[in-house]
Amino acid sequence: MSPLLERLFEAHPRVGEILLPLGISFYSFNILGLAIDAGRRRLPRVPSLSHYTLFMVFFPHSIAGPILRGGDFLPQLARGAQFTRERSRRGLWLLASGIAKKMILGDFLLAPFVGEVFSHPGVASAPVHWIALYSFAFQIYFDFSGYTDMARGLACLLGYELPVNFLEPYLSRSPAEFWRRWHMTLSRWLRDYLYIPLGGNRRGPVRTYANLLVTMLLGGLWHGAGWKFLLWGAAHGLLLALHRFVARGSTEADSPLTWRDAPKVLVSFHAICLPWVFFRAASFGDATAFLERLVTGSWLEPWPLLPALVVALCVALHGLERYARPRLAVVRGALGAGWVGALVEGLAFGALVALAIAASGTGAEFIYFQF
Repeated sequence: MSPLLERLFEAHPRVGEILLPLGISFYSFNILGLAIDAGRRRLPRVPSLSHYTLFMVFFPHSIAGPILRGGDFLPQLARGAQFTRERSRRGLWLLASGIAKKMILGDFLLAPFVGEVFSHPGVASAPVHWIALYSFAFQIYFDFSGYTDMARGLACLLGYELPVNFLEPYLSRSPAEFWRRWHMTLSRWLRDYLYIPLGGNRRGPVRTYANLLVTMLLGGLWHGAGWKFLLWGAAHGLLLALHRFVARGSTEADSPLTWRDAPKVLVSFHAICLPWVFFRAASFGDATAFLERLVTGSWLEPWPLLPALVVALCVALHGLERYARPRLAVVRGALGAGWVGALVEGLAFGALVALAIAASGTGAEFIYFQF
């Protein structure tokens, strides 16, 4: 580094945050994916400069995803924006639901309790730490999926489609299914550009386990250059390897979810939640203190009733997502295209936005803005 830059960083330590663009890692994923696909001849043709530029700077997704593939988005740019009444309506609902997820659930109901407990790990009782763990799991989900909904909604209003990035991940029956439902565009990127080039599952079981671990270690380092992110990635790599070893030949992801899957969902949910401690804690020491308190803390002190009720609400809403979305079109059809249907839908939309505005005083930046 030049002496001038060294003096600049010493005088203004936060200048690096200004010089480093928001969402730089997502730009990098888009650039690398496009370059690799072009090199593999998987694109119909090399895009023009104008299409390439719009692909890179399409603002709804640029800060925190979803990660775009040239083969999916460049044909849309070639066709141009396509506006329909149904797409605009869907865009408005995605935008409203994303705002509600972020501002009502993530910021207003979940973030204060999570911040309080994680600021003093190892102090409160075991139930408080368990509820804080669950609360953060849902906070990061509603925060990140809320951003994705908003990005997809804005894209719809502009006449384009962005890929689905979340599909009720906490209802997964295994770590492998979780990564097919959580940040789906990142999962596919890591699979296609890291895991498969490393050899995937084509070179025997031991090499397969090693490839899973290396892929998730690199995924952890993408989130941050620190031991806690490395451990988070290692934990997920070990979970994926262990599941692959135990459930060889399983086809559970292809079957519908039933009540008999509840034990698998509960085990998978807790296996996913525990590594979140390294993701949220301020340091490795704080993470170990938090995890230790989960096991050694007292269970005799009163439970945090209101945060527990908030977690129960999040569980209910998360479980409804899978079944509510396909039925929205049926409900709209039953209401009809006249003024009654428009009035009911308008009132529901207005109530959702009003609640989000009422909870807006506690707003914070999106968690994934830092990556």
